[in-house]
Amino acid sequence: MNVLLENCVKYGKTIVNFTAELAPSQYSVRAAAYLLGKRKDEITDEDLDQAAELLGEGKFYNGYKPGANWKDAIELLVWAKRRLGADIIALDHLHFLTRSERDETRAQSEAMRALKDLAVEYNTIVIVVGQPRKPLANHRGREAVTQDLKGSESFGSDASQVFILHRDRKSNGDDENMPIFDPRHKSKTGQKSRIRTTGN
Repeated sequence: MNVLLENCVKYGKTIVNFTAELAPSQYSVRAAAYLLGKRKDEITDEDLDQAAELLGEGKFYNGYKPGANWKDAIELLVWAKRRLGADIIALDHLHFLTRSERDETRAQSEAMRALKDLAVEYNTIVIVVGQPRKPLANHRGREAVTQDLKGSESFGSDASQVFILHRDRKSNGDDENMPIFDPRHKSKTGQKSRIRTTGN
């Protein structure tokens, strides 16, 4: 979300985002909270209007279709690219859309191929969000790598660039309560840098 909003606000890009788990109204509240630097449970209708004004020349379309599978989502994104001329397309997240498939790994592989074709055919940036596998007990706290993604290895190998979000657990002096997380990301090249982790 941060990446999409940054490109929309700063560079006037047209964004098309498909969210598998959030209704547009829920996503709008989170986007407004990020743009205004407020907590999402404090966002008012006036805040939503103010956040919309911050988009300036940029356009941000958010798609949501209850019960959609990965084919439905990609079909909608292709339609949106043709009709709206999106500069950046995002799918959040692929694993949610393939988990009802009989063969999830094959569905993920086919979806990644279709998304890669979409990116190449329309010369458009396509961002795909995914999830890692649950770590083994002896690997908890270890930084994730591309091979830790759930399901198909094509998720990482078909991508031009992979960013892995890693929140390192840090003791806050009271381990019985929620730990503090140190937000970092690692790219496909292995370089690390700080990022803000509000939203996805």
